Amino acid sequence: MKKALTPILLLMASIGFAQKSGGLASGLSAATGELQSIVEPITTFLYVIAAIIGVFGAIRVYSKHQNGDQDTNKAMGQWGFAFVFLIAAGFIIKATFSV
Repeated sequence: MKKALTPILLLMASIGFAQKSGGLASGLSAATGELQSIVEPITTFLYVIAAIIGVFGAIRVYSKHQNGDQDTNKAMGQWGFAFVFLIAAGFIIKATFSV
């Protein structure tokens, strides 16, 4: 079994190396182009979500403050961190894919 399997594996390996080498480069450039084309919509989506969280969080913190709730600082910290994280994620995505 081992002797019969070895030539088959060697033949499969040589077929893999016999492929045209330009296909890899064109495939990578096509993938890069597709990634760069979706970076802008994803970043815009993150900014929209950050704006919604910003407005909703500000209203929530304001209502907690007006009601005299004890965990206003905790709510403000959670809201602020979520807002900053989404804004930073948009910048990081743009920087990573250099758009």
